[in-house]
Amino acid sequence: MKKLKNEVKYLFINEESNLYNEAIDLRYKEFYEKFNRSRESIFDEIEKNSIRIVACIEDKVVGHARLFISDNIGEISQVAVNENYRGMKIGAGVMIGLIDLAVKEEIEKLSLDARISAIDFYKKLGFEVVSEVFASKKTGVPHVKMEKCF
Repeated sequence: MKKLKNEVKYLFINEESNLYNEAIDLRYKEFYEKFNRSRESIFDEIEKNSIRIVACIEDKVVGHARLFISDNIGEISQVAVNENYRGMKIGAGVMIGLIDLAVKEEIEKLSLDARISAIDFYKKLGFEVVSEVFASKKTGVPHVKMEKCF
C-alpha cells in the first residue's frame, strides 16, 4: 500500500475542470471496460446535472463519486477508486465529502446502488440496505439499494 495519505486532496469539479476527463477515465476503467461497455455508458441521464468530487494524489485523479439531487433526495453513484490506491480510505473520503454536502444542502435522504462486495463499506458510513439483490442494468453485477436518512 502506498503511504501518500496526507497528500490526498478532495476537490469538487464540473465538466469544465481539467480533471473531468481523468474522472471519466477512472470511472470507465473501474465500471465498464471489463464488461466491454462503451465509454458512452458513463453519460447517463444524470451526468450533466450531478455534483462530482474527486480525490487527487500528485495531481492525478485516484477517486471519484457523484451526487444527483432531485426533490430533496440525493442519489450517489459511480463511487470509484483506482485499484492501486485502495485501502487508503479514499473511497470514504469522497463519500464523506458528498455526505457533508448533503447535510449542508438539507437533503432528507441519500440513496445509492451498492455492489454486494461494498455493502459493509457503505454500512460504516451510515447506509442501510433497503432492497433485495438485483442485477445492474448496465453490467449485470449484483447490487442492493442502500439509504441514509437525515
